[in-house]
Amino acid sequence: MASAGKKPDGNTEERLMQLFQSRAELKQEFNQLQKDKLLLTRTTDAQAHRIEELETDLVMLEKLLKKPEKYANLRVYYQLRKVWDTCNRYIHKFRDRLVDQQRDRERKQQLMEFNQQKTDKLNKINKSIDNRKKLLDGVNARVDELSKKMESYKYPWQFLGKQGVSKQRAIAMKTQSEAYSEIQAMYDQRIKIESQPWPEFDGLDLAGKRSINLAMIALAQYFYMSLTELGLGNKTYQAQRKKPWEITFGSAAEQNEIVHRCAQKLELFAQLKDLGAEVQTRMAKLKENIEYKRPDDSIPDPESITKLVNDVSGTSLTTTITDVNLEVNVLNENYWGLNDLMIP
Repeated sequence: MASAGKKPDGNTEERLMQLFQSRAELKQEFNQLQKDKLLLTRTTDAQAHRIEELETDLVMLEKLLKKPEKYANLRVYYQLRKVWDTCNRYIHKFRDRLVDQQRDRERKQQLMEFNQQKTDKLNKINKSIDNRKKLLDGVNARVDELSKKMESYKYPWQFLGKQGVSKQRAIAMKTQSEAYSEIQAMYDQRIKIESQPWPEFDGLDLAGKRSINLAMIALAQYFYMSLTELGLGNKTYQAQRKKPWEITFGSAAEQNEIVHRCAQKLELFAQLKDLGAEVQTRMAKLKENIEYKRPDDSIPDPESITKLVNDVSGTSLTTTITDVNLEVNVLNENYWGLNDLMIP
């Protein structure tokens, strides 16, 4: 019978270690499951809350629809949201187009630099191979010369002379072998260089991102300045952030005028083709004061975009407008969903 103080054997110790390890792994898995459960609970709660909000909104909207006098106000509300969405889609497409163009430029530049570096390396290795071949030609000639000289020593008394030539030939042949090896290594290196694959594209560089982000800000400012009549820019902002029952748009005559102006703007925006000159001019103005919080930031500090320009020479909006809030910060206030479109 084993004594009470007997130590466990090797197999017992191994089983104990496995049990402790399994216990630690199970505890770790349990903790992860607890975290997953908490995350799912929060997600479910958030979804339930969102569904409750939507149901409440639906009830409120149904109540509004039961009041004919509210129809005109609802019409204005959704027309303003349509203008907002139109501006958002235009900027989104504008960004995608700029990203594609910038990516193509950077990729072409990357491949051009890669090919140039590859050509430079190949030229260098080819030059080294040519130099080594010339050296090898000289060594080969020297080996042949010494071999013939050795063959000319046919008599016993020429033994010492033949021995000296033999040593020289051995040295020359060693140099010859080393030269062959070096040339072969160079050929291998050349094959390696020639077979180098094109580099992966790591994404837009900082300058490209900054340029595109600034262009989107300039375009957002253009849209705001295009919606100055009746303060449409601000009204679209309010309609985007408030429920239809939380906002009114004046008398019936005022509401009709807003709808009319919105229709005009939507027609104008549908016909927009190229705002390159407009955007470039506004970008130049923005660059005069633009700042970045950190050297590697691609998105400007919103505080450096504090004032709109209502008279940009050479653009389609050169008329000075005196009743517009020029302190609107399109980036800080997320006009047209601009923050979500910025490239980090």
